[in-house]
Amino acid sequence: MKMKKPVCLIAAALSALLAVPASAARPVGVEGGTTEFTAQGFLPDVEIQVRVPAESKLYINPLSLPVEINGTVENKQIVCETSYIENQSVVPVIVDATVSGAVKEGSDLTLYSVSTQGSTSTAKRAFFYFEMQAVDDPAHVEWAGVYDSAEHIPVKIYARSKKNIVTLDAAGGSACYGAFHLDGDCIPEPRSAWTEADGVDVTIVFTFRPTRKT
Repeated sequence: MKMKKPVCLIAAALSALLAVPASAARPVGVEGGTTEFTAQGFLPDVEIQVRVPAESKLYINPLSLPVEINGTVENKQIVCETSYIENQSVVPVIVDATVSGAVKEGSDLTLYSVSTQGSTSTAKRAFFYFEMQAVDDPAHVEWAGVYDSAEHIPVKIYARSKKNIVTLDAAGGSACYGAFHLDGDCIPEPRSAWTEADGVDVTIVFTFRPTRKT
């Protein structure tokens, strides 16, 4: 019999404690209330800041001779300096790119729409494509090495664009750099020999759009 009394006392104490907030939550004479929220689109102004280089180096090397660029020796037909853009914004940005090419005046070079590798043509043709990757270190990039129409933009005399080619992290993020270069190939010994007059001017226009933080 002595064992049951403490249990009853504890239960009574708990009931009293639980009853206090319930009675205090609704004072006598006060009815319930209603709260409404009206949602409105919030589109704050976000300043996009991306550093973009003004120019870069590109070489046509038909015979694949050793060419030194930025301390590295390359022996490809198309040798290009690696350039990069840097997102300095407080938000990640989506990058769109538009690429166009123009043969230099006095050159009989033709911009080809597909790779010239394996071609038996003797026309002076060259194939260029633009590649871009989001990286944390633009000094160390693993390029594809092979043209992929889903990822790359061929260089032609009329502009070609690709939306969302990369997404860059916000400033200081793990992939806030967009490294890019040109790659491709050309006919090594065309019937009209290569000269210093041959060349191409390639223009790349970038567009940036903010995206949500991840």
